[in-house]
Amino acid sequence: METPLWPSLTLSAQLTATAVPIFGYIEPDDLRLWLAGPHRHGEPDTYRASFLVLSLFCISMVSGMVGYRIRHTDRKAVKEFALTHYLVCFLYLFATAFVASAALVETGLGLGTEHICSAAIMICIAFYVGSKIVVYLFLVERAHALRAPYMRRMRDWLWIAGTLSIALGFGALAVIAFVRGFANISPLDGKCRIGLPKQVTIPLLTYDLLINILLTLTFVHLLAPVIRSNNLNVLGCNASHFAKYLACCCVRPKDTSVDLGRGNRRVARRLKKLLWRTFFGACLVLIPTMANLIQMTILGGSESGFFCLTFCTLDVTWSCCVFHWLVISSYHDNKISHESVPKRMP
Repeated sequence: METPLWPSLTLSAQLTATAVPIFGYIEPDDLRLWLAGPHRHGEPDTYRASFLVLSLFCISMVSGMVGYRIRHTDRKAVKEFALTHYLVCFLYLFATAFVASAALVETGLGLGTEHICSAAIMICIAFYVGSKIVVYLFLVERAHALRAPYMRRMRDWLWIAGTLSIALGFGALAVIAFVRGFANISPLDGKCRIGLPKQVTIPLLTYDLLINILLTLTFVHLLAPVIRSNNLNVLGCNASHFAKYLACCCVRPKDTSVDLGRGNRRVARRLKKLLWRTFFGACLVLIPTMANLIQMTILGGSESGFFCLTFCTLDVTWSCCVFHWLVISSYHDNKISHESVPKRMP
């Protein structure tokens, strides 16, 4: 007895009728995955386990930095902390909250539903933009402290312009990202897909890159009179070829608020080291920004929730490490500078 053909014909007709209207054009590999049957929603166990290890490592790093700060901080000196110290504390708080939240949605909940997937992109946007604002406010405050320590912040055009550009620029882009962001569970493999359209991703990362470059050039401008000064040998620090090249890119200002080549040589030497460290810190922060720009361009603005949370976790932890190094290495420099330079008005 021959098997009737109508069941197979009916099945193929149903597949043709449902697959195309729902998904549109489907690649052959994706179609084979879809025909293979239903998939488990959420991230695989290997992804969840690897992210758990990463989050524990990052939390341990940030906790170690906080413990180091507490151990080497005099309680009596807390009231005399500069604004940069409080900004670094905010960065520690942002990093800890982000890593804990990311570990909760990725490892604990597994990104298995639409609501959890949507929460993942909200966490990424909120803590990414928040950490960037804190990072660049730190650099603006450091530039103000080195450029015009005697001047009120509200009278320093560089501080005002930098603060407003960072707060308003990143704030507006964050609102647009919250509105235009998308998150869904892929019907092909059951994994969370989150991202931003290119109309949001490109302006956000370009603005991030532009602010970083402008702040880096600001420190190059501040370094120019130090490098080109005739007192370099007196300060006991010879300029390298790279430093001389950077100095040639800048025009030496006619007047500076802090004369690093005169007066107390010890303070001048420490302020010069502080300038160099801040310059290199601004360059190091540029690395994850460029990496995000490249991977967003390659992936077209949409990526797996696991990879998005992983990149953001590494980005925030990297920023914490850089600025922990900046603050800790300059602690004694700031202490000596504050002993020799009158306190700035808030």
